[in-house]
Amino acid sequence: MHCETPVNGVSSKKRRNSKATKEDATMEKFVKSLDSMVEAFVKSTADLVKCQQNCPILNAQDIWDLLNTLGVEQPFLSKAYVFLIQNIDAQKAVMGCPLEDRKDILMALMSSPSFPPITDMLFFGLEATLFRNTLSVGMAM
Repeated sequence: MHCETPVNGVSSKKRRNSKATKEDATMEKFVKSLDSMVEAFVKSTADLVKCQQNCPILNAQDIWDLLNTLGVEQPFLSKAYVFLIQNIDAQKAVMGCPLEDRKDILMALMSSPSFPPITDMLFFGLEATLFRNTLSVGMAM
């Protein structure tokens, strides 16, 4: 037969129950905190998605004005302008975030592999023109 020896008048079984109760209360607080965080993330994500869906497509003048408001300077101003004109999803992403973060978001998007490199977009037409001119000069000889 096992005999429990009380320590300070409390049996080991009561100490275990007390400790388990404290641990349960701590775990319950932790779970409630996690639930609150998840709820906040879900709400903020829903708000962001709603905003991005409601963001209008900007016209050319609005894009130019936005870039100047953000303080984008040459040589990036022209590149950013062409980038936003050609990428509606990038426009929505930039417009869907707070004003103070838009310039950083724009720069991140412009360097993202998800979008065609800006140099390819800007120089493709020039390269095609040079190639056509080379062909026409070669044929004239």
